[in-house]
Amino acid sequence: MTRHTIRKAAVALLLTAGLALPATTAAHAAYPPAPSAVTATAPSTGAAGATKVVAVKVAGANVAGSTVTVTVGGKTFTGTVGSDGVAKVAVTLPKKAGKYKIVSAAGSAKSSTPLVVGTQTKVKKVKVKRSAGKAKLAGKTAKLKGKVKVTIKAPGKKAVTKKVKVKKNGKFAYKFKASKKGKYKVTIKYVANKKYFAKKTKTTFKVS
Repeated sequence: MTRHTIRKAAVALLLTAGLALPATTAAHAAYPPAPSAVTATAPSTGAAGATKVVAVKVAGANVAGSTVTVTVGGKTFTGTVGSDGVAKVAVTLPKKAGKYKIVSAAGSAKSSTPLVVGTQTKVKKVKVKRSAGKAKLAGKTAKLKGKVKVTIKAPGKKAVTKKVKVKKNGKFAYKFKASKKGKYKVTIKYVANKKYFAKKTKTTFKVS
């Protein structure tokens, strides 16, 4: 027995018992929605945490009254398809800047559109100065507030990561020991915030 046959039998049983069903529920029970394609009109940019509306056009049979989902930044929002075949779904954009995808779905039909929240921070090249077994790295961002993660990989040792505060003018600095001979690898990761993307930059230097 198919699902379609089971649904029709269930509707017939409820009606025989004198129980009324909502029109849409009864129609979907007897003739389930069969979405064949999804087209989404979604924002391509937006501010972190902002509320936006995604219009999801669903093609197929008996789709009015069915449910669609819109997923962005790991969170899923739902909406109902109207008589015009469109569901308007209010979504909250991610709280951190970055590049995302808005995935709209109805049944097995899906649509994906790109989303950019915030902007890419500009990073000047990180400089490292050495003196008497010590080193100091200094960098500057486009006034990125918060902290950066600095990872130092000394020759023959495990990498060590520290969080370094960024000043209001975008500058930051970090001092560390650099007495062992060999090549040092430095990675700076700029943590995403509401305005700027996460970003990595790398540099190396040698102690001889």
